[in-house]
Amino acid sequence: MHGAPLAESTGQRPLLLVCDLDRTLIPNGPQPEDPDALGRLRDLACAPGVHLAFATGRDAARVRRAMSEWNLPAPGYVIADVGATVYRVDGDDWHADAAWTETLSQEWRDENGLDLLTYIGDLPGARPQEANRMSRFKCSYYVDIDHEEDAQLAARHRLISLGLSSRLIWSVDVERDTGLLDILPASASKLGGLRVVQRNLGVSDDDTVFAGDSGNDLEVLTSGVPSILVGNAEPQVVARARRLARQKRTLRSLYIASEHGDGANYAAGVLAGLTHHRPDRPVPRGTS
Repeated sequence: MHGAPLAESTGQRPLLLVCDLDRTLIPNGPQPEDPDALGRLRDLACAPGVHLAFATGRDAARVRRAMSEWNLPAPGYVIADVGATVYRVDGDDWHADAAWTETLSQEWRDENGLDLLTYIGDLPGARPQEANRMSRFKCSYYVDIDHEEDAQLAARHRLISLGLSSRLIWSVDVERDTGLLDILPASASKLGGLRVVQRNLGVSDDDTVFAGDSGNDLEVLTSGVPSILVGNAEPQVVARARRLARQKRTLRSLYIASEHGDGANYAAGVLAGLTHHRPDRPVPRGTS
């Protein structure tokens, strides 16, 4: 089914489920997890007409490690590097989307994310992330949280002087208590990658559900695509998502798990949101 439009022989509508990884599908935060939830989601991903994609800030190598470590369900697509790369997954073979790569290459005129560090230089309260956390179309910094605005302003000014079409994406690493600033080509984002997957599969927003928990998920969460903010999302992310969705008039498309019942965390939040958005796709029952 990889790379081809989702066909339904049962008459059911298809479902494209796009999930963030860390602290969304992967229960690697401090909040408790439902021990059955990930297995139930794995069963759902195997159902006819269901297609799973990951959307993450991780690069391909770190996604592969996470899949092995957490026994994640096999995706058909991976949107990696916060949307700077899109892969079609066929078993062990991952195929980068050539058209997406060409689009981003034109925006950055073949510049490389690591090379941009030299041009951008130091930012207030910031330091470059490790080389293995960057890619051709992703230049990333750790930023002291109280220097968010100064660092972003300085980065924008330097990118304008370089004449590069770029976007800045801000999120917070709660465990490290530090900000994460990703600099990408203007089209690169989780939403941009999601659109690539939708086009490749022939799936509309009505048959797509996105799940996330952090700042780099906000664009999709408030885009009007049916979305889920899992219960373990930080309160400031919940507040920003609600505010942005109100401004965009997309609040009806956003399921905020913390506002429903026990505020299900991680994969349990994904399943709860799916029950809300797609009651025609009953989620598998747990073992308890």
